[in-house]
Amino acid sequence: MKKTIGSIIGLLFLMGVWGSVNLFSGRVDSTLAQDLRGREHVVFLHSTDHPEDATQLENKSGPAEIREASENIAQEVQALNEQWLDANAESGWIHIVTQWKEDYDEIGILPDGNTLEKEYSMDEWYLLNEERRVVKGIFIRRDLNGKVSQVSVLRDNAWYNLTYNDVIPVPEEALPVEFVWDFGFPGEATRLVDSLVKEETTLDGQTVVLYTVTEEFSSPMNFSEYDEPITAIKTRAYYEPDSGKLLSSEQIMIMSGGRERIRTSVKLISWTMEKQPPMEVLDYLNATYKETFRSSAETTSFAEQEMAP
Repeated sequence: MKKTIGSIIGLLFLMGVWGSVNLFSGRVDSTLAQDLRGREHVVFLHSTDHPEDATQLENKSGPAEIREASENIAQEVQALNEQWLDANAESGWIHIVTQWKEDYDEIGILPDGNTLEKEYSMDEWYLLNEERRVVKGIFIRRDLNGKVSQVSVLRDNAWYNLTYNDVIPVPEEALPVEFVWDFGFPGEATRLVDSLVKEETTLDGQTVVLYTVTEEFSSPMNFSEYDEPITAIKTRAYYEPDSGKLLSSEQIMIMSGGRERIRTSVKLISWTMEKQPPMEVLDYLNATYKETFRSSAETTSFAEQEMAP
Protein backbone atom coordinates (compact mmCIF):
# COMPACT_ATOMS: atom_id res chain seq x y z
CA MET A 1 0.00 0.00 0.00
CA LYS A 2 1.06 3.56 -0.69
CA LYS A 3 1.57 6.11 2.03
CA THR A 4 0.34 9.69 1.75
CA ILE A 5 2.73 12.25 3.22
CA GLY A 6 1.10 14.05 6.13
CA SER A 7 1.73 17.57 4.83
CA ILE A 8 -0.47 17.03 1.79
CA ILE A 9 -3.32 15.42 3.75
CA GLY A 10 -4.11 18.72 5.45
CA LEU A 11 -4.53 20.38 2.07
CA LEU A 12 -6.77 17.55 0.86
CA PHE A 13 -8.94 17.86 3.97
CA LEU A 14 -9.33 21.59 3.41
CA MET A 15 -10.32 21.06 -0.20
CA GLY A 16 -12.71 18.28 0.73
CA VAL A 17 -14.51 20.49 3.27
CA TRP A 18 -14.38 23.34 0.79
CA GLY A 19 -16.26 21.26 -1.74
CA SER A 20 -19.10 20.59 0.71
CA VAL A 21 -20.24 24.23 0.62
CA ASN A 22 -19.79 24.53 -3.13
CA LEU A 23 -17.46 27.53 -3.25
CA PHE A 24 -16.97 27.33 -6.99
CA SER A 25 -19.68 28.15 -9.50
CA GLY A 26 -18.17 25.91 -12.18
CA ARG A 27 -17.43 22.22 -11.78
CA VAL A 28 -13.99 20.79 -11.19
CA ASP A 29 -13.43 17.73 -13.35
CA SER A 30 -14.53 14.89 -11.10
CA THR A 31 -11.65 12.60 -11.95
CA LEU A 32 -9.04 15.27 -11.32
CA ALA A 33 -10.76 16.45 -8.16
CA GLN A 34 -10.95 12.91 -6.84
CA ASP A 35 -7.26 12.33 -7.53
CA LEU A 36 -6.15 15.60 -5.90
CA ARG A 37 -8.52 15.97 -3.01
CA GLY A 38 -8.22 12.51 -1.55
CA ARG A 39 -11.83 12.62 -0.38
CA GLU A 40 -14.32 13.84 -2.89
CA HIS A 41 -17.61 14.24 -0.98
CA VAL A 42 -19.72 12.60 -3.60
CA VAL A 43 -19.56 11.69 -7.29
CA PHE A 44 -22.03 9.03 -8.46
CA LEU A 45 -22.31 6.56 -11.33
CA HIS A 46 -24.61 4.36 -13.41
CA SER A 47 -24.20 0.68 -14.09
CA THR A 48 -25.47 -1.25 -17.10
CA ASP A 49 -27.67 -3.30 -14.81
CA HIS A 50 -30.39 -0.77 -14.06
CA PRO A 51 -33.47 -1.91 -12.14
CA GLU A 52 -36.39 -2.67 -14.42
CA ASP A 53 -38.57 -0.09 -12.70
CA ALA A 54 -35.92 2.65 -12.81
CA THR A 55 -37.03 5.88 -14.43
CA GLN A 56 -34.66 6.29 -17.35
CA LEU A 57 -34.55 4.39 -20.64
CA GLU A 58 -37.31 2.46 -22.28
CA ASN A 59 -36.49 0.51 -25.41
CA LYS A 60 -39.51 1.93 -27.21
CA SER A 61 -38.47 5.54 -26.46
CA GLY A 62 -36.51 7.60 -28.92
CA PRO A 63 -33.38 9.65 -28.05
CA ALA A 64 -35.34 12.90 -27.70
CA GLU A 65 -37.84 11.40 -25.25
CA ILE A 66 -35.07 9.75 -23.28
CA ARG A 67 -33.09 12.98 -23.03
CA GLU A 68 -36.13 14.98 -21.97
CA ALA A 69 -37.02 12.45 -19.27
CA SER A 70 -33.47 12.52 -17.88
CA GLU A 71 -33.38 16.32 -17.88
CA ASN A 72 -36.65 16.39 -15.97
CA ILE A 73 -35.13 14.09 -13.35
CA ALA A 74 -32.08 16.36 -13.06
CA GLN A 75 -34.37 19.34 -12.48
CA GLU A 76 -36.20 17.34 -9.84
CA VAL A 77 -32.92 16.74 -7.99
CA GLN A 78 -32.17 20.47 -8.01
CA ALA A 79 -35.68 21.25 -6.80
CA LEU A 80 -35.35 18.84 -3.87
CA ASN A 81 -32.13 20.51 -2.74
CA GLU A 82 -33.63 23.97 -3.00
CA GLN A 83 -36.73 22.85 -1.11
CA TRP A 84 -34.62 21.57 1.80
CA LEU A 85 -32.37 24.62 1.98
CA ASP A 86 -35.27 27.07 1.76
CA ALA A 87 -36.83 25.44 4.82
CA ASN A 88 -33.69 24.59 6.83
CA ALA A 89 -30.91 27.08 6.02
CA GLU A 90 -31.88 30.24 7.87
CA SER A 91 -29.50 32.95 9.03
CA GLY A 92 -27.55 32.00 12.15
CA TRP A 93 -25.61 28.89 13.10
CA ILE A 94 -26.33 25.56 11.39
CA HIS A 95 -24.92 22.41 12.99
CA ILE A 96 -24.58 19.34 10.75
CA VAL A 97 -23.25 15.95 11.84
CA THR A 98 -22.40 13.25 9.29
CA GLN A 99 -20.82 9.78 9.37
CA TRP A 100 -18.26 8.77 6.77
CA LYS A 101 -16.76 5.49 5.58
CA GLU A 102 -14.04 5.29 2.93
CA ASP A 103 -12.24 2.54 1.04
CA TYR A 104 -8.95 3.17 -0.81
CA ASP A 105 -5.43 1.76 -0.90
CA GLU A 106 -3.42 4.76 0.28
CA ILE A 107 -2.45 5.16 3.93
CA GLY A 108 -2.71 8.69 5.30
CA ILE A 109 -0.38 9.70 8.12
CA LEU A 110 -1.34 12.39 10.65
CA PRO A 111 1.23 14.83 12.10
CA ASP A 112 1.38 12.81 15.32
CA GLY A 113 2.35 9.72 13.33
CA ASN A 114 -1.00 7.97 13.63
CA THR A 115 -2.77 6.52 10.60
CA LEU A 116 -5.65 8.56 9.21
CA GLU A 117 -8.88 6.72 9.97
CA LYS A 118 -11.24 5.65 7.17
CA GLU A 119 -14.36 5.65 9.33
CA TYR A 120 -15.13 8.90 11.09
CA SER A 121 -17.70 11.60 11.82
CA MET A 122 -17.76 15.21 10.67
CA ASP A 123 -19.02 17.91 13.04
CA GLU A 124 -19.75 20.97 10.87
CA TRP A 125 -20.80 24.46 11.99
CA TYR A 126 -21.82 27.17 9.50
CA LEU A 127 -22.68 30.78 10.35
CA LEU A 128 -25.00 32.13 7.64
CA ASN A 129 -26.12 35.68 6.97
CA GLU A 130 -29.55 36.74 5.68
CA GLU A 131 -28.49 36.01 2.07
CA ARG A 132 -27.53 32.42 2.94
CA ARG A 133 -23.82 33.17 2.64
CA VAL A 134 -21.24 31.52 4.85
CA VAL A 135 -19.66 34.08 7.17
CA LYS A 136 -17.69 31.61 9.29
CA GLY A 137 -17.33 27.85 9.54
CA ILE A 138 -15.82 25.21 11.83
CA PHE A 139 -15.25 21.62 10.69
CA ILE A 140 -14.12 18.90 13.08
CA ARG A 141 -13.23 15.36 12.06
CA ARG A 142 -13.42 12.71 14.77
CA ASP A 143 -12.62 9.01 14.86
CA LEU A 144 -15.19 6.46 16.00
CA ASN A 145 -14.10 6.98 19.61
CA GLY A 146 -14.77 10.71 19.41
CA LYS A 147 -11.11 11.76 19.30
CA VAL A 148 -10.44 14.84 17.14
CA SER A 149 -8.13 14.06 14.22
CA GLN A 150 -8.44 17.21 12.11
CA VAL A 151 -9.91 20.69 12.45
CA SER A 152 -10.55 23.20 9.68
CA VAL A 153 -11.87 26.75 10.04
CA LEU A 154 -13.30 29.29 7.60
CA ARG A 155 -12.79 32.89 8.62
CA ASP A 156 -11.45 36.13 7.15
CA ASN A 157 -12.10 34.78 3.63
CA ALA A 158 -9.67 31.90 4.03
CA TRP A 159 -9.71 28.21 5.00
CA TYR A 160 -7.29 27.18 7.77
CA ASN A 161 -6.40 23.60 8.64
CA LEU A 162 -5.36 23.83 12.29
CA THR A 163 -3.96 20.32 12.27
CA TYR A 164 -1.46 20.84 9.44
CA ASN A 165 -1.02 24.64 9.47
CA ASP A 166 -2.31 24.90 5.90
CA VAL A 167 -4.30 27.83 4.51
CA ILE A 168 -6.28 28.31 1.29
CA PRO A 169 -7.57 31.84 0.55
CA VAL A 170 -11.10 31.87 -0.85
CA PRO A 171 -10.89 32.99 -4.51
CA GLU A 172 -12.25 36.48 -5.08
CA GLU A 173 -14.75 35.20 -7.63
CA ALA A 174 -16.22 32.83 -5.01
CA LEU A 175 -16.98 35.60 -2.49
CA PRO A 176 -19.30 35.82 -0.70
CA VAL A 177 -19.34 32.08 -0.09
CA GLU A 178 -22.70 30.53 -0.97
CA PHE A 179 -24.00 27.80 1.31
CA VAL A 180 -24.97 24.77 -0.79
CA TRP A 181 -25.01 21.45 1.09
CA ASP A 182 -25.45 18.84 -1.63
CA PHE A 183 -22.03 17.18 -2.16
CA GLY A 184 -22.14 18.44 -5.73
CA PHE A 185 -24.70 15.85 -6.80
CA PRO A 186 -27.14 18.20 -8.59
CA GLY A 187 -24.27 19.41 -10.76
CA GLU A 188 -23.22 15.85 -11.52
CA ALA A 189 -26.83 14.94 -12.35
CA THR A 190 -26.86 17.72 -14.93
CA ARG A 191 -23.40 16.96 -16.31
CA LEU A 192 -24.05 13.21 -16.59
CA VAL A 193 -27.75 13.54 -17.37
CA ASP A 194 -27.74 10.79 -20.00
CA SER A 195 -26.83 8.28 -17.30
CA LEU A 196 -29.20 9.61 -14.64
CA VAL A 197 -31.51 7.00 -13.10
CA LYS A 198 -34.30 7.42 -10.55
CA GLU A 199 -35.93 4.70 -8.48
CA GLU A 200 -37.83 4.24 -5.25
CA THR A 201 -36.15 2.20 -2.53
CA THR A 202 -35.84 1.92 1.25
CA LEU A 203 -33.12 3.25 3.53
CA ASP A 204 -33.11 2.40 7.24
CA GLY A 205 -36.75 1.32 6.93
CA GLN A 206 -37.79 4.57 5.25
CA THR A 207 -39.11 4.94 1.69
CA VAL A 208 -36.73 7.19 -0.22
CA VAL A 209 -35.87 8.21 -3.77
CA LEU A 210 -32.50 7.04 -5.09
CA TYR A 211 -30.78 8.91 -7.93
CA THR A 212 -27.75 7.41 -9.66
CA VAL A 213 -25.35 8.74 -12.28
CA THR A 214 -22.35 7.10 -13.89
CA GLU A 215 -19.20 8.42 -15.51
CA GLU A 216 -17.57 5.81 -17.72
CA PHE A 217 -14.03 6.34 -18.99
CA SER A 218 -13.02 5.51 -22.57
CA SER A 219 -10.03 3.66 -21.12
CA PRO A 220 -9.05 2.69 -17.54
CA MET A 221 -7.67 5.61 -15.51
CA ASN A 222 -5.08 5.53 -12.76
CA PHE A 223 -5.86 7.24 -9.47
CA SER A 224 -3.22 7.84 -6.83
CA GLU A 225 -5.45 6.29 -4.16
CA TYR A 226 -5.78 2.92 -5.88
CA ASP A 227 -3.38 0.22 -7.01
CA GLU A 228 -5.78 -0.85 -9.78
CA PRO A 229 -7.05 1.36 -12.64
CA ILE A 230 -10.62 2.67 -12.61
CA THR A 231 -13.07 2.21 -15.50
CA ALA A 232 -16.05 4.15 -14.14
CA ILE A 233 -17.35 6.14 -11.17
CA LYS A 234 -20.90 5.65 -9.93
CA THR A 235 -22.56 8.15 -7.62
CA ARG A 236 -25.76 7.59 -5.66
CA ALA A 237 -27.84 10.06 -3.68
CA TYR A 238 -30.73 9.09 -1.39
CA TYR A 239 -33.37 11.79 -0.84
CA GLU A 240 -36.38 12.09 1.42
CA PRO A 241 -39.06 12.81 -1.21
CA ASP A 242 -41.36 14.98 0.92
CA SER A 243 -38.76 17.28 2.50
CA GLY A 244 -35.93 17.21 -0.04
CA LYS A 245 -33.43 16.13 2.64
CA LEU A 246 -30.28 14.47 1.29
CA LEU A 247 -30.04 11.49 3.62
CA SER A 248 -27.04 9.62 2.28
CA SER A 249 -24.70 9.36 -0.68
CA GLU A 250 -22.12 6.97 -2.07
CA GLN A 251 -19.28 7.18 -4.53
CA ILE A 252 -18.45 3.83 -6.09
CA MET A 253 -15.29 3.10 -8.02
CA ILE A 254 -15.53 0.42 -10.72
CA MET A 255 -12.15 -1.28 -10.95
CA SER A 256 -10.64 -2.58 -14.18
CA GLY A 257 -11.13 -6.14 -12.92
CA GLY A 258 -14.87 -5.53 -12.46
CA ARG A 259 -14.89 -5.18 -8.67
CA GLU A 260 -16.85 -2.31 -7.11
CA ARG A 261 -15.38 -0.39 -4.17
CA ILE A 262 -17.33 2.23 -2.25
CA ARG A 263 -14.80 5.06 -2.19
CA THR A 264 -16.96 7.25 0.02
CA SER A 265 -20.18 6.63 1.90
CA VAL A 266 -21.70 9.48 3.91
CA LYS A 267 -24.84 9.55 6.04
CA LEU A 268 -26.57 12.60 7.51
CA ILE A 269 -27.00 12.14 11.27
CA SER A 270 -28.45 15.49 12.31
CA TRP A 271 -29.14 19.02 11.06
CA THR A 272 -30.11 21.69 13.60
CA MET A 273 -30.19 25.45 13.99
CA GLU A 274 -28.30 26.62 17.09
CA LYS A 275 -27.72 29.92 18.90
CA GLN A 276 -23.98 29.31 18.74
CA PRO A 277 -21.46 26.46 18.97
CA PRO A 278 -20.17 25.26 22.36
CA MET A 279 -17.20 27.15 23.74
CA GLU A 280 -14.76 24.34 22.95
CA VAL A 281 -15.81 24.63 19.30
CA LEU A 282 -15.66 28.43 19.26
CA ASP A 283 -12.14 28.24 20.68
CA TYR A 284 -10.98 26.81 17.33
CA LEU A 285 -12.56 29.75 15.51
CA ASN A 286 -11.23 32.42 17.85
CA ALA A 287 -7.68 31.09 18.15
CA THR A 288 -4.73 33.29 17.16
CA TYR A 289 -3.39 31.58 14.05
CA LYS A 290 0.29 31.22 13.47
CA GLU A 291 2.06 33.29 10.84
CA THR A 292 3.76 30.08 9.73
CA PHE A 293 0.64 28.70 8.00
CA ARG A 294 1.60 27.40 4.56
CA SER A 295 -0.38 28.42 1.49
CA SER A 296 -1.82 25.73 -0.78
CA ALA A 297 1.01 26.26 -3.31
CA GLU A 298 3.66 25.95 -0.61
CA THR A 299 2.01 22.83 0.80
CA THR A 300 1.87 21.12 -2.59
CA SER A 301 5.49 22.00 -3.33
CA PHE A 302 6.62 20.82 0.09
CA ALA A 303 4.75 17.53 -0.24
CA GLU A 304 6.19 16.89 -3.70
CA GLN A 305 9.70 17.35 -2.28
CA GLU A 306 8.96 14.92 0.54
CA MET A 307 7.58 12.27 -1.82
CA ALA A 308 10.38 12.61 -4.35
CA PRO A 309 12.68 9.54 -4.48
